[in-house]
Amino acid sequence: GYEWQDQNKKWEAYSVDVMIKIADAIVADQTSLSVTCQNRSYDIDLKKLIQTNTSTKVTRKIHRVKSSSLF
Repeated sequence: GYEWQDQNKKWEAYSVDVMIKIADAIVADQTSLSVTCQNRSYDIDLKKLIQTNTSTKVTRKIHRVKSSSLF
């Protein structure tokens, strides 16, 4: 799965539907994608490993975690 880093430097897991979109983008050799989480839109850059809020332009780090206890 994938996680994003909040303002307190804590890693938070993406929702399952966003993780699926990220996985689909990787399989399709895409380097970026757009997602909506909690009524906010983000652009995710899979090369730089960052997400950018499309409204505020705030960027946050993302990373991949090996196996998730969710699955």
